Amino acid sequence: MAIATLAQLKQRLGVPTADTSQDDALTALLAQAQALAEKHVGYPFEQTAAVTEYHAGTGREYLSLRRVPVTFVQPTGTVASGSTAVTGLSSASRLVAGMPVVAPDYLPAGTVLSSVNAGALTAVLSRAATASGSGVRLSCGCAAWLDQGAEAGQGEDDFPEDTALEPGTDYSLRPTSGPAGLFASGLLRRPGGVWPRHARRTSGWLHAAVPGPLSADQTIKVVYTAGWAAADIPADLAWAVLDVCALAFRGRVAGGVVSSVSFDGLSFSLDSGRLMDAWMGWLAGGGGAILARYRRTPV
Repeated sequence: MAIATLAQLKQRLGVPTADTSQDDALTALLAQAQALAEKHVGYPFEQTAAVTEYHAGTGREYLSLRRVPVTFVQPTGTVASGSTAVTGLSSASRLVAGMPVVAPDYLPAGTVLSSVNAGALTAVLSRAATASGSGVRLSCGCAAWLDQGAEAGQGEDDFPEDTALEPGTDYSLRPTSGPAGLFASGLLRRPGGVWPRHARRTSGWLHAAVPGPLSADQTIKVVYTAGWAAADIPADLAWAVLDVCALAFRGRVAGGVVSSVSFDGLSFSLDSGRLMDAWMGWLAGGGGAILARYRRTPV
């Protein structure tokens, strides 16, 4: 998914909508500029329904997920034991097929939304409910496990059912300003405790070099919905991509996948290799301040 559209770029450049002669070049330029921005912030922008990550504990209250924003909503609905149907959803806002859904007393761990019918306020689950209930709170968008004997999901018995954590009680997302249901911090909180970490020991020492509960590495599993849907793309992020494209098209930035451009009676070639220099100049000239807001929050 492009966070800035061809139509937006053509408007920015003053290229008539009906003029399609440069569409291929401009589309390639949009993709290249977005790739540079994504590399700079460290993650792709497009929404992914289920990102699976394994983490070592931090020994602190917060754990930093690798992608943002995280989508997390908690509608209520009706489920029936042995059925995969969810009816009477209180809201279908931000629900997408493939996202994890957690309801500890009603759904097996690892359940995801197979499909969502926003108009009918219904959904289909990947696994059948284990109990019946109405007004059941469905925590959608982030599921977590803590298995101190696991190693990044490589073991046959890693992350069994009883290691699944309960939203709100065992973990939560740190709120940020912005649209409801989107958590730009990407910080997973351990209420009333810390995420256990591996304690490194120095040879010859009888005590742990790093304080905190002991555990093996990669003992935390998180499955979450990350990235922006088309309706949520931040305006300044789209502007940044358009700005780089505009500079490239007008000849002040050049290179990359676009080899030549002709417009308004003028033709010129783009010298491969110069785009990165110009990109760095754009960052130093103020672009970096825009993208800095989207870098990951360190823990």
